Amino acid sequence: MSTNIPCLARRTVLATGGAFLLGGLGLPGARAEALAIDAELAAVRNRYGLPGVAAMVLRGGAVIAQGVAGVRSVTSSVPVTLADRFVIGSCGKSMTATIAARLVARGVVWFETTLEQAFPELALTMQPAYRGVTLEMLLAHRSAIPQAPPIPLPLPGDAAAERARALPVLLALPPQGLAGQTYLYSNLGYIVAGAMLERLAGLPFEALAASELFQPLGLATAGFGAPAGEAPQGHTAFWLPLPADSDLYPPTGAAPAGLFHLALPEWAGYAAVHMGLRPDYLPPELLARVHRPWAPDLGQLYAQGWHVNPGNWGTELRHNGSDGYWSARIRLIPTLGYGVLMATNMLGFNVEPAAEELEERLMALFPPA
Repeated sequence: MSTNIPCLARRTVLATGGAFLLGGLGLPGARAEALAIDAELAAVRNRYGLPGVAAMVLRGGAVIAQGVAGVRSVTSSVPVTLADRFVIGSCGKSMTATIAARLVARGVVWFETTLEQAFPELALTMQPAYRGVTLEMLLAHRSAIPQAPPIPLPLPGDAAAERARALPVLLALPPQGLAGQTYLYSNLGYIVAGAMLERLAGLPFEALAASELFQPLGLATAGFGAPAGEAPQGHTAFWLPLPADSDLYPPTGAAPAGLFHLALPEWAGYAAVHMGLRPDYLPPELLARVHRPWAPDLGQLYAQGWHVNPGNWGTELRHNGSDGYWSARIRLIPTLGYGVLMATNMLGFNVEPAAEELEERLMALFPPA
């Protein structure tokens, strides 16, 4: 489930996921029941030593299989449930892109807006190569902004204040590659994108997420960072559980890069947007733009918050995610309304093979078509 994803903090973040019916959103293809896959999840969880795991399979716009296994923390016996919130890490990058697209639909922001236009006060101090970098380049990892700062950045204050303090430092970092051409996966680029949305829309990114994403899609369990209260805890690679207020978690200012959390049933509701089942929420032409890879001839088929892969059943949208202590994976085939979503409250050497095995098993039991 993981690829290296640096963060602004003094630590390294690793990343790039009763029956809930999409029919409850007025979507076609709803089923009255979803098959239980708890046994399959328990087998993988036991084999790889995961604390807890949850997964769902969607087909034709409905949840056809779902399940959980394991515990919220290795120091307790409280089982995980489908209502529990999981941090999905960089699987949330598409959420940041979706928020941007919603604002574009209303003419509040534009994909073509450049960093120089958004932050004219920084035009003289930012690297010249960044002046023409657009919002869309940032979301497609084509900004040439590095993956991580050379030294840890002290970021006191709330999330928006962290981003504001970090912004001039980030834009002064030497570019890596050519803006608009080089593919370079960059959490820093997404943090800059979040700051741009804040500047153009006049609201903190977290408020934009609430008004443009959580509220209209009914994502009542969604939020940022490790979930507090009655919820699973993230775990280190050595099975050490971390409370929600642990200093080891990434700084809140990194939210646009992928610190979203939510319960899997609501994640499935969000996935419906990217399977084209919610044209009332986002116009199809904008959804197509979000899914369009940046200059495919330059390699790395990455769109806005999605890896795009040609597959046997049609074009697939994929992403892995983690904040360093949770892991998630999402795989969608929009033309079939098909998806596999999975999450666990741990990141370690065991997670990637567990995710590969579980995804293969679920797609064999519940093939796309």
